[in-house]
Amino acid sequence: MRLSLVIPTLNRAATLDRTLASLVDQDVEIVAVDGGSTDGSAEILERHRDRLARLVREPDRGHYDAVNKGFALCSGEIMGWLGGDDMLLPGTAALVTWICSGRHECDTLSRWRATRWRPRPTPAGARSSRRIIAP
Repeated sequence: MRLSLVIPTLNRAATLDRTLASLVDQDVEIVAVDGGSTDGSAEILERHRDRLARLVREPDRGHYDAVNKGFALCSGEIMGWLGGDDMLLPGTAALVTWICSGRHECDTLSRWRATRWRPRPTPAGARSSRRIIAP
């Protein structure tokens, strides 16, 4: 399974380089969507162009519009997004891929910590699944 991450960004030059650098050694497809930055973000994206599967530079209607544009371009079976001021910790892509690879039933991962992963009891009559639990 392949993990695709969308990075929606608008004027995040101060943090975007760090965000992209956090993905260098991880097996992840990167789709960057820039809504028309004027602060140097475009130049940072160009420096990382060889790592980007796709780069979209056009006005959008906000963060979630940019995320949806990126999702439409993803080829991975697992999709997510990472803000232009966030970082992916080392090994995270491999862990997410492992969790979603069929060893576990998984529909959604959100705000999770691997150290807190545990099955959640399933209410009677509900579909059995495992979820990531975080405080």
